[in-house]
Amino acid sequence: MQRRIIRVRGKATASAQPDWVVISLEVGSRHRDFGRCTGELAHLTETLRQDMERVGVDRDQLKTGQLSVSTSFDYQDRKRVFVGYEARHSLTLEFDLQMESLNRILKMLGQTKSRSKFTVRFSVKDPEPVRDQALEEAVKKAREKARLLAEASGVSLGELLEIDLSWSDIYIHSSSEMIVDSHATTPGYDITPEDVDFEESVNLVWQIV
Repeated sequence: MQRRIIRVRGKATASAQPDWVVISLEVGSRHRDFGRCTGELAHLTETLRQDMERVGVDRDQLKTGQLSVSTSFDYQDRKRVFVGYEARHSLTLEFDLQMESLNRILKMLGQTKSRSKFTVRFSVKDPEPVRDQALEEAVKKAREKARLLAEASGVSLGELLEIDLSWSDIYIHSSSEMIVDSHATTPGYDITPEDVDFEESVNLVWQIV
């Protein structure tokens, strides 16, 4: 005889105050000559690293995410014409959220001659306790939902047969975000980032009797 089962999904969200800053930077260069293009990119990257050192950031804290050089084309008289090379260097800086340090770095990025573009995001340095909280609440909701469904159907919950959890290593950020071009003057900011939300879901299967 086939066992009768009930399958329920529980979902919950837990929030935490951001304590971690992630700044994504990009330096770019364009030139018809390959050597001039890559040479300028190296110069702009070094300029950025030196400027960072002036505000107390160790150059090793700037981590390269991607370094690329591509050809660039345009259309003239309906013909595809080579116009040069484009080089880009993407870097990431992460550190504890302290407004004094953040404002000092943002002020420097508003003055740097590296022509870098940057995005500021806020996150949580250790997300596991908050994710565990969301997971625990998701299981409670699934159990309560299963109990209500069983009572409404005139049956009882039996043995818990299965727990299905889809783990994901997603780097979750607060929805607060700053996107700034370093050509603009960057004043001091009074920033209060929104909380970071962590959502977990779990599927549970019970035997019903």
